[in-house]
Amino acid sequence: MRSYGKILAFALALCAGVGAYAESDLDAYLRGKVFRMWVNDDADKSDSEEEPVDIPKQSNADCNDGHVNGRRDLVDFFPMWLNISSFAPWLSGGQVGVGLLHPDAAVNIVWTSLGNLEAGKFHREDVGGCGPDLNQNAHEATVTRITANGINVPQNVINMILADPSKGIMMVEGVRPSTKPLVVVMYNKQDRKVLYSFGLPMNIVHVEDMMRWANVRAAAGGVVGTGLESRLSEPPGLPDAETNGKHFVFVHGYSVSEEKARGWGAEMFKRLWQAGANCAFTAVTWYGDDSRKWWYLDNTPNYYVNVEHAFESASALINIVAQLPGEKVVAAHSLGNMLVSSAIADHGMQVSAYFMLNAAVPMEAYDADEVTDESSHNMANPDWHGYTNRLWASRWHEAWKRLDPNDGRCGLTWRGRFASITNAYNYYSTGEEVLTNGNGVAQSLLSGNYAWYNQESRKGRWPAYLPGNNEAGWSFNGAYDNLLSHMNPANAANLADDLIRTNSFFGLFDERGLYGTNGSALAMQPAVRKHVLADGIPAESYAAGANKVGSQNRAWGDDRNVNMPAMPSVVTAWDGLYGAGHKQAWKHSDIKNRPYQVVREVFLSIIERGGLR
Repeated sequence: MRSYGKILAFALALCAGVGAYAESDLDAYLRGKVFRMWVNDDADKSDSEEEPVDIPKQSNADCNDGHVNGRRDLVDFFPMWLNISSFAPWLSGGQVGVGLLHPDAAVNIVWTSLGNLEAGKFHREDVGGCGPDLNQNAHEATVTRITANGINVPQNVINMILADPSKGIMMVEGVRPSTKPLVVVMYNKQDRKVLYSFGLPMNIVHVEDMMRWANVRAAAGGVVGTGLESRLSEPPGLPDAETNGKHFVFVHGYSVSEEKARGWGAEMFKRLWQAGANCAFTAVTWYGDDSRKWWYLDNTPNYYVNVEHAFESASALINIVAQLPGEKVVAAHSLGNMLVSSAIADHGMQVSAYFMLNAAVPMEAYDADEVTDESSHNMANPDWHGYTNRLWASRWHEAWKRLDPNDGRCGLTWRGRFASITNAYNYYSTGEEVLTNGNGVAQSLLSGNYAWYNQESRKGRWPAYLPGNNEAGWSFNGAYDNLLSHMNPANAANLADDLIRTNSFFGLFDERGLYGTNGSALAMQPAVRKHVLADGIPAESYAAGANKVGSQNRAWGDDRNVNMPAMPSVVTAWDGLYGAGHKQAWKHSDIKNRPYQVVREVFLSIIERGGLR
């Protein structure tokens, strides 16, 4: 990757000279550095916040339809400066023309009216004055293919540059892989005689050839698709020697197939690159979409098995990360944070920084004090309101702790599960829909909101016709029922610890041995603990991805929490795009789904904190 904000001084600038702004780029290319870019072969067809098609190598690739495909497509364009102002004596007379050619016809351009000091402005905000007639918006402008025979630079563009020497910024996209140079030609219009030409060294590759790919799906019993095996060797499109020695590892979240994982990895790489990251990059896919395509829904109602898979994949992730070169920085989205947190806390994975993006993990796992009376009540299943929390599955560990603090069953809790992680940053959104804080009210199973709360408040209570484990959680142990009703709260409150330790008031765990004399040792077995936590122990705190973590523990502090929709540049970009005062909802996957100009500050923040420049 390279330093953002330093535009690529192109063509005649090499002999005509430029201002200090681009001198470092000039020096680099005079030393023979190659301009690296990717093919724009995903399919961004709108600015919709619904999940777009970010998977590379689409048959209906954006680079082939003759125009920029909305604001999300702009991340696939690069600023390049055609600096021809020093040739004004030749050009002003109208006898000399300027042309561009590419031997493989592998480059598209959009003419803009931007100057060199605002080269990347189209990545930050809406920009007008683009296209052949300089009268279109950047996000919908006409693109021009640079052919092998060459195209003429329009006279109106030349006139603009002559009037203002800073002008000449082009938006450039890749069309197909190529190592051929982009050539500028100065020619006599009368006899077409070439007066000067220069080729800019280029290497255009598929974006996946600029990054590594790690597939750990098999660690949890998933099938690895043909051609989607791990690729951990140095990527041909971005040598490690051109990076800064840091290695960014990204892990996707829940209900993401292998193919969609490619899209997540590619889009996160592109956004980091355009924000100025200068590190190696590895995208990780894991088996977090078990039970997908259930019934007529393209969904995974058996969420709990995917939580188990996150734990099961942690050791495999460590093995992968250990093979990667450089100092590791890791980031995860949604349930991917369960995998990464387990890898760090349970298996000792070493990373210099960890970025939690919309983490679908209980706050109490990172800070045990995040369990409050309010959150306990709001996260509880409504049928349990009125029952003392001493009887809850989430408090069963306390009954054992009162008897023997060293009993293995004391560890069957989310509280402090990942408290040993000290270098994590919580990037959350108060506008979350998937991780919306529970409110103690039963929510519709089909609601797009409260999805995480639904899973936690219904542990043990899923209807029989839905797949998933109905272990423990908020179910009732029939042994305490009175005829056709459950024991009332007043009588249940009198049940002794000795009784509920061996015959819990909540529905029994599948692993009945937990109630016996060998239960302590059984509870300490990783396989048992992971399925008990995933299936049978509900969270009493809200999700970290929708809240500030550590309000009760200053070890976290404000510097380790970032409310993404409240970041100043996000507010400005959001209001500029959707209108002043627009509610900043920042939904669960908006870090990828929203146009880059809206979420750019998040990537700048990650780069700064992770030392990725």
